[in-house]
Amino acid sequence: RKFLRRNKGPVLAAAAMVALLVVGSAVSTWQALRAIRAEGVAEERREAAEQAEQQAKADRDTADKERRRAEANEEKAQHNLYIANMNRVRFELEHNNIESARKLLELYRHPKEPEKDRRGWEWYYWDRICQGELHTLKGHNEQVLDVAFSPDGALLASAGGSPNPTVKVWDTVTGRELRTLTGFTAVVSMIEFSPDGRMLASRSGTAVTLWEVTTAKVIRTLTPEGKETFGPVAFSPDWNTLAVSVSEGVAWSIKFWDLKEEKWHGSLAVNTNPSRLQYSPDGKLLALGSSDGAQLWDVARRTRLHTVTGHFFNYGHDSLTHVGEAMTALAFSHDGRILATCGRTVRPSCTTSAVASSSAP
Repeated sequence: RKFLRRNKGPVLAAAAMVALLVVGSAVSTWQALRAIRAEGVAEERREAAEQAEQQAKADRDTADKERRRAEANEEKAQHNLYIANMNRVRFELEHNNIESARKLLELYRHPKEPEKDRRGWEWYYWDRICQGELHTLKGHNEQVLDVAFSPDGALLASAGGSPNPTVKVWDTVTGRELRTLTGFTAVVSMIEFSPDGRMLASRSGTAVTLWEVTTAKVIRTLTPEGKETFGPVAFSPDWNTLAVSVSEGVAWSIKFWDLKEEKWHGSLAVNTNPSRLQYSPDGKLLALGSSDGAQLWDVARRTRLHTVTGHFFNYGHDSLTHVGEAMTALAFSHDGRILATCGRTVRPSCTTSAVASSSAP
């Protein structure tokens, strides 16, 4: 007690200091606990926000998948509808219901989006039938024996027979006659444009003549040797070669004329007399049409491939064998996978077949 009385001031100061320390420690502890608690709440909120974001992303992904699935289903439905409508167009035309066919075709004439244009070759084919004549081209005084479009469709060449054989070149848009090729001594039975549209090949009598389309001037006249007779011709897609069918009695071959070097560069012995020749788009195959049917030949290896089988649609026979008839037309699809043939019989027939299904004989 004496000590307290004697040191009352310092003792009180010390006590106050201790009290302050205790209070300060308590406050610090409380603040620390509060901070920890706040950090925990913030972490929980962050986790909740992340979970919400993940759920939202999952919901968006699900919605996107559902949208794509719906769009795919809609696209499939519209494609099937187009096919059904084109089949209906064919049915209507077969029953002479031109107006009904036109209404169906009109549904696809102006696509709302270019990338959604569903029209294939069949639409343009049926539409052309429904439209009737665009032009009547008058100029030949004799029978027209062959016609050929230029690759870009801007020109049409027509070959007239005797007594005044000529070849005329027409503007397909206006129907105007642009040029007349003359000087033939025999009927012009075949004409063919080159792939670039600058050259025209014509067969008249025993000769094949190459013309410059823009000037109507003769570039070269190919004449057969000995007892040879020239038949149909075909330009290769690379513009370098002209395939010419050659017959000599009962022997037949295909000779190849180099358009750049202007000389023959090989031949291909065949077992039939072709009435039509056609290169595949890549130039690797040569199709021959004759009364024996249609054949495919490998140009590089000079080997014959077997008759093509496998059909997409058929108006006539079951294969490319058109027994006893002349093959009037051959055409490859743009990708070279399909060959179409037309022959003339009691009932004209056209057949399409998958080229890939051909096999070696």
